Amino acid sequence: MNDNSQETTTTTPKIRPMWVLGGGIVAIVLGLCALLSLGLAGGLFWFSSETSSNSAQATRNATQRVTQQAAVATPALVTRTPQAGGLLSTPTSLPITTQGATSSPEQAVRDYYLFVSQQRYDESWPMLTDRFKQSFNCCAPNYDYSGYVSWWDSVDQVQFGEIRTVSQSGDRAVVYVELFYVMNTGQRSSSDANPYIHLVYDSAAGTWRFDDKNAAP
Repeated sequence: MNDNSQETTTTTPKIRPMWVLGGGIVAIVLGLCALLSLGLAGGLFWFSSETSSNSAQATRNATQRVTQQAAVATPALVTRTPQAGGLLSTPTSLPITTQGATSSPEQAVRDYYLFVSQQRYDESWPMLTDRFKQSFNCCAPNYDYSGYVSWWDSVDQVQFGEIRTVSQSGDRAVVYVELFYVMNTGQRSSSDANPYIHLVYDSAAGTWRFDDKNAAP
């Protein structure tokens, strides 16, 4: 009877729960995301470093160009102050530093009074024609260059009022300029009584020169 009542045992295959399979997939996906994030972070770091390097190099190049241009564009000023009691040699030609530098009669007038204000007589004296020197420094050797230097040494600076070109034709021009002389004593003069400066163009020197100075054009 035991033989007839014995039950037949059947082995049923085990089935993995769905959450176990899902967890494995999620783990794989998270791993891929982590790798992707690391790759993106590395790429951004490299791009940032490369951009900073290029920006720094561009800044250095721009600074170098500006420095070079400034060195070319800024000429050195040469100032000579006569020594008291010393021998004064009369300048006979325009220095290289001023040849071709004046582009207009008005600018030539400004340059001249800048030179005398700075006691750069080796540059101002050649800007006067012999006719001008004869009119205003007459009857002395070398057109009284010593007297010229002595007068301008008593002036601290020259100040401008109105300045304009009245006429210009060929190598002749007339410039109207209001001039005020501030003396070493601090006294300031009234406007110069001869405001009309006649200039002639010196093609050899490439600049305008004072030829006369009058109360009228």
